[in-house]
Amino acid sequence: MNQGVVVRLLDEIAGRYQWVFSDAINSFSTDVHTGDLNAFVSAAQGREVIFIVPGADVMVASAVVPSRNRQKIRQAVPYMIEDNLAEDINNMHFAVSEQDRKGHVQVAVISSHLMDDWSAQMNNSGLHVTQAIPEIFLLPRTPGTWSMLVENDNKVVLRYAEYGGLVFSAGNAGFILKRLLNEQHDSLPAELHIINTTGNKLDLDSVQTEFNLTITEETTDEDPLSIFCRGLARYSGINLLQGKYSPGVKMAGKRYWWFGAVAALLAWLILNTGLLLYENNRLESHRDRINDEIKAAYRGAFPNAQKIPQPVKQMERELTKLRTAGSKREFVELLAITGRVVQSASGANLDVISYRGGRLSVELKLENIQVLDELKVSFRKYPYVDMKIQQASASGNLVVAKLQVEYRK
Repeated sequence: MNQGVVVRLLDEIAGRYQWVFSDAINSFSTDVHTGDLNAFVSAAQGREVIFIVPGADVMVASAVVPSRNRQKIRQAVPYMIEDNLAEDINNMHFAVSEQDRKGHVQVAVISSHLMDDWSAQMNNSGLHVTQAIPEIFLLPRTPGTWSMLVENDNKVVLRYAEYGGLVFSAGNAGFILKRLLNEQHDSLPAELHIINTTGNKLDLDSVQTEFNLTITEETTDEDPLSIFCRGLARYSGINLLQGKYSPGVKMAGKRYWWFGAVAALLAWLILNTGLLLYENNRLESHRDRINDEIKAAYRGAFPNAQKIPQPVKQMERELTKLRTAGSKREFVELLAITGRVVQSASGANLDVISYRGGRLSVELKLENIQVLDELKVSFRKYPYVDMKIQQASASGNLVVAKLQVEYRK
């Protein structure tokens, strides 16, 4: 990156940003600057901007798409992973990786409202943003090793796969690591490498013993942003700036340069009208054969079936019966949301947590009853999640609260 600047959002509520400059390809300054949006905009004028996105705002999924056409892949992906999402796909932005030989793509999903807000801020300030990259993808990645960054604000960033990561509070590190490791089955990592910028050692002895995990810890005074920049120098993965957010597409009420695209689209429609007519005739001739093949596949999967008037719908019903009450991804998403809420509350400590039947049961120890009110307000930021207080009672100088968290039906 030539004459660039890398920026991350430190505190969304306070509007605090942190940035470093780059004056040569993959060469970043060691001087880390902090200030509000106006200070950053003033410093970044005339430079290409790379925005490091908070990992807590991004969800990662995978899909297998038979098409090799990039545009068709982007159109198909939202519907292929829709069942894994808590929100309507129309409210989400999807960025896809390059496709591997078997048709697999990785997908980073983020709220469209967040992308709109960030794009409007940057574009209205006259800044040229070329990349937006989730921070969880910028930690070191070595096969067989998980990487974990511990920051001064009690925040932990974990990268457990090439396109897999989680953000949670340091106080819950042991518990969350155990739950994630239990989900790995036959693909347990050999090592957990910790980059600690705080000097406060995490208590992970039980994790190390239970999973026979080698834990190495690197204590450093280096700023987390500098660590992310090292990962950025080697990064070639997903850039969230795709589709309408791609560099060069003007947002936030500015003029759209789409006239050439419209002309190309009209020419494509004319050409494809004839192709579609031909394809429709061909598909009609094969409809009966395909229907017979579907019924044969259904009988192969469910040999006791008698009548098969609607094989596709019947297959869906049978598969629904075989699904378990909750998926691994639902647990990780609910755990991440609850972790963010607890981390944001002053005087709240996670004590016991369990997951069953799609519900996350949480027991907390609070400094006072006002902390419980603060948690209720924080959970309202996630309209697709229901939080119920099952019990709250005094225990010595503390308040013990039991909560139940689940996706809204």
